[in-house]
Amino acid sequence: MRSVHAFHLARIRRAMQKNFKNEVAKWPQKEAQRFYVQLSTLLQSGMSLLQSLHIIINLQQATFHRLLQDLQSQIVQGCSFSQSLLRYPRCFDVLSVQVLSAGEASGQLAQSLQEVARYHAEMMALKHTFWKALSYPCLLLLGSLGVVAYVLLGLVPRFELFFSDMQLPLPFCTQCLLFLSHAVSSTGFKVATIVLLLVLVGMITLQKSLLYQLPGVRVLRQYYVQQRFAYVLSMVLAAGIPLSEGLVWAAKSAHTASIKTKLLQVKDQVVLGYTLTQSLENAALFSASFIHIIAVGEETGDLVALLKQAMHWTRQEVDHFLSKILVFFEPCMLIFFGFVVILLVLSIYFPFFELMAAF
Repeated sequence: MRSVHAFHLARIRRAMQKNFKNEVAKWPQKEAQRFYVQLSTLLQSGMSLLQSLHIIINLQQATFHRLLQDLQSQIVQGCSFSQSLLRYPRCFDVLSVQVLSAGEASGQLAQSLQEVARYHAEMMALKHTFWKALSYPCLLLLGSLGVVAYVLLGLVPRFELFFSDMQLPLPFCTQCLLFLSHAVSSTGFKVATIVLLLVLVGMITLQKSLLYQLPGVRVLRQYYVQQRFAYVLSMVLAAGIPLSEGLVWAAKSAHTASIKTKLLQVKDQVVLGYTLTQSLENAALFSASFIHIIAVGEETGDLVALLKQAMHWTRQEVDHFLSKILVFFEPCMLIFFGFVVILLVLSIYFPFFELMAAF
């Protein structure tokens, strides 16, 4: 009976652990970055790992409180910090855990925590910049199209009733406006628009390369890949991981299969004896200026510092590119839709001008 009771207790404990892991499976990257910063600061102040975790536990929310308590209990039972983090792969990414494991082995866990925190902060900032660059033109376009749709569907039908009572020949631009209003308000047009939007969303979702082929998006994607590669490789090299293995981690961090394949080819060429610069040139993945900075790092023997410099240079290029896009795009959009609105207004008021001239 005791063995059966123990078996049921063990099964209940495993089920509770499984439910707990599912509960914390979506720990936000911002919270993880904050945890790395707090733990690094406490370790640098001279506190032990368990004392630091105990202090952070009291600062966290209920779900994260339970997670950190579980980490603390694992360390008390003899597991290393990195081994405890591996219990939750969807909370702590494998790359960060690998870097922390190397820092833990070399006695530089606090420095490794700082590097991991910087990595997460840079990646969040880079994603924010990338999506901000895409969202602003899209929102401006949708807002302008919404104004035009309101005019065609809401205002023009009201004026059409008045035009029919005037019994005067309408100008060509007004006839075109009425025809466009009828077309937009028809059921067939609405169905065709919905189908087209669904097809476009489906194509972009299933084949993201279509989105990446757009001129502005393609440049931003290259900058994103460059900065992510430079930061990941500099972080793993600073943690003492060899270059060939660091390239594997850089490939794992790639967000598309094609980039991952090219970075693995770069790793294979480095293993065969090619320099990193030659391998990156053969991959044709990064810009010439970016590769030149890496070449200087290889020649001087300070590749980690030059990779960080290449990362900051890429960030400046992103900001410069976005500023040029906004300076060019915003006035063009405003002028275009201003012209459209003026054309709509004149098309509506031309019949009134003719009516006034008739009297």
